[in-house]
Amino acid sequence: MEFGFLIYPIRALQALFSIIVLSVLSYASHSWTSQLNWTPSRISFLIFASAWTLLALLYLVLVPRFSKAEIHRHGLLVIESLTTIFWFAGFIALAVFLGDGRSCDGSWGPCRAAEAGDVFAAFEWYVVGGLVSFVPTPPPSSLSLCVISVFL
Repeated sequence: MEFGFLIYPIRALQALFSIIVLSVLSYASHSWTSQLNWTPSRISFLIFASAWTLLALLYLVLVPRFSKAEIHRHGLLVIESLTTIFWFAGFIALAVFLGDGRSCDGSWGPCRAAEAGDVFAAFEWYVVGGLVSFVPTPPPSSLSLCVISVFL
């Protein structure tokens, strides 16, 4: 079954969630820094993941659309996979940080913003992770089949 018609709306949803996470966590980072003189590294990492996703989306949308040469399928898979790993690691790390009971009391504004950003980061991971299964990859070569059979 071909899902090509869903790619652009899903990419738009990715961009929207990434901008939301970037905005909300930038507010949390700024408030944390101005009031406590430090920012949790987990928030900084999710800000990086948002920026990475926006740059990756430029590549993932523009190169297949305007490139005349054959797209390197493994390159698309690597970018999608890295983005999935970044979002998963980021939202889990921030959830653990916020849920330990000592870092955030839940009533402080930047804490609530970090919680909202973490929820949207989890949504972003779900959307990005779902797209990895739709990345077109070439059929495996005989060498990769040989390597796979050795490990099985």
